[in-house]
Amino acid sequence: MTPWKYILETLGLQQIPDQILISPSLLLIRIAQAAIVLLATYIVARYVVGYIPRIVPIVGQTRFVYSFVTIIRYLVYAVGSLVALAIIAPEPGVFSALILVLGIGVIIAFSDMLRNWGSEVYVRSFTSLKIGDHVEIMGREGTVIHMDSRGVIIETPMREKIYVPNTYLASSPIINKTSPYGTQYRVKIEIPIAQDSMDVIDAIKKELEVVRPELVEDPLVLRKGSRDEYSVYEIIITLLNVRKVNYVLELIRGAIEKKWKGSRVYI
Repeated sequence: MTPWKYILETLGLQQIPDQILISPSLLLIRIAQAAIVLLATYIVARYVVGYIPRIVPIVGQTRFVYSFVTIIRYLVYAVGSLVALAIIAPEPGVFSALILVLGIGVIIAFSDMLRNWGSEVYVRSFTSLKIGDHVEIMGREGTVIHMDSRGVIIETPMREKIYVPNTYLASSPIINKTSPYGTQYRVKIEIPIAQDSMDVIDAIKKELEVVRPELVEDPLVLRKGSRDEYSVYEIIITLLNVRKVNYVLELIRGAIEKKWKGSRVYI
């Protein structure tokens, strides 16, 4: 008795010790049939599935097309692989073992993709993010300009584009500063400690009158502490028009730097 047949008997996968498992010619026929199935699976997944958006257009949901087609394609691959395995190993025990190995391999190979898909579902279901929202992510503020199955792209007021994957969005806090009445920004002001005084907050509010017509409401001024010989203040403003953020920032910077020499203003 061969070692292979002994192992199968031990596992209970073969009942008759002297039974021939499979003849070489039959094995070749099964492999050829499985290869034909895999080829057909590739053709369907590669070409036929790609026509789904043309046959059934998803109006207004273009960003979901890529995820939808990808999921369908991998389902076709999975079904084709199972059929090919069933052809090669129709015996229940061997088939179950192959399915187990294949399942573990698929989970390991696509763990990152599966985690990202789960994160996408969470982000779209619970965060209510949409293009045009002004958000704070990873300590950076910006406007959401693109969303897809892998993540979002935000554009900062300095025209920097930051890509944030869905896996990060699902595990980190997101501050959505978009409201029906305007977009909120936090502006940092650093004033030399030598020029600091008890009435600086009132003085800052007075200097901000130059941008009041561009705001939804009066700005909020907070003292945040000191750093590197500077007193740090933060002003919270809500803009009527987000496109004027750079213009408003320049007005604030000019007024503050004129009032306090050596001061710094930034978002």
